[in-house]
Amino acid sequence: MAEFDRLLQRAKELGIPTDSGVYKPRSEAFTQLQITEWELHRRIKEEERHQREHRLWIVAVVAAAASLASALAAWFAHS
Repeated sequence: MAEFDRLLQRAKELGIPTDSGVYKPRSEAFTQLQITEWELHRRIKEEERHQREHRLWIVAVVAAAASLASALAAWFAHS
């Protein structure tokens, strides 16, 4: 399987548009321009980064809860 085909498959798995979003003039029947391999790779990396960063809120909530539990334990131990 060619590298471009693997990139297309990964883009479909992530739900990334695989067209350019740019249209040719009416005289060329509104066919979409083909996306380049570089652009497809960039979009995949951007989406993977977005998904990874989106999951980081869970880590932040767990850290905040641990901090709160630690503060409460210290407060109860002191009193």
